[in-house]
Amino acid sequence: MNSNKLSTACLLLLILSTSAHFNTRALASSDLDNIKPSIQEAALKKISKKVNTPIDKLEIVYTFKPTFRTLGKTGFGFVIVDKRNGKIFDIAVDSNGQEMNIEKLAQQDKTAYVSKYGKLSQGLFEKVTSSKPNDQISVVIKLKVESQDVKSIQAPVLTSTDTQQQTIENERVVNEAINKIEELGFNVNGDNSNPAVYGNLTPTQIRAIEKLDIVDSIDKL
Repeated sequence: MNSNKLSTACLLLLILSTSAHFNTRALASSDLDNIKPSIQEAALKKISKKVNTPIDKLEIVYTFKPTFRTLGKTGFGFVIVDKRNGKIFDIAVDSNGQEMNIEKLAQQDKTAYVSKYGKLSQGLFEKVTSSKPNDQISVVIKLKVESQDVKSIQAPVLTSTDTQQQTIENERVVNEAINKIEELGFNVNGDNSNPAVYGNLTPTQIRAIEKLDIVDSIDKL
């Protein structure tokens, strides 16, 4: 908390907001006025105590709204700067001003999501559970693939060799998935760019494919 870098938890919320089961919405500066002063003060006091800095030397410069949809929890996130030296800190609190462990909550939310929906998107889960056994549902099946580790929030610079190797790996994974799905007796089409496979499948077929280790997630088309 005492460096110019935001915490891993905050970065995860900001970077993964569109792909994780939880999300965060950046608030405009004017939205700060819509957050109760008592909640702002609670966040500032907690940071002041943690980093041993007078509260009047701290300023909220950015806010975000961590939302854990499966758990049904939400909160108020603050990025706070020490006006004397530019050091940056972040914290999230609930509506009562109590600090939230967003890394822990994110993991709990993910676990709750998987327990409830498995590898299916919420929309597909609802479609599968409400469809008749012979109904055909158009789905995209996203696959697990090895890729370069991202060590910073900046996009990695890929060389032509990196791109070629990734294309080869994508093709291998897609072909492996198609073979495994065909072994189950179902037909799908592959896409090496994602990588993913597509098909029109019944609820029973979707549930069978969901069990394959190579499958990352399944969604409606």
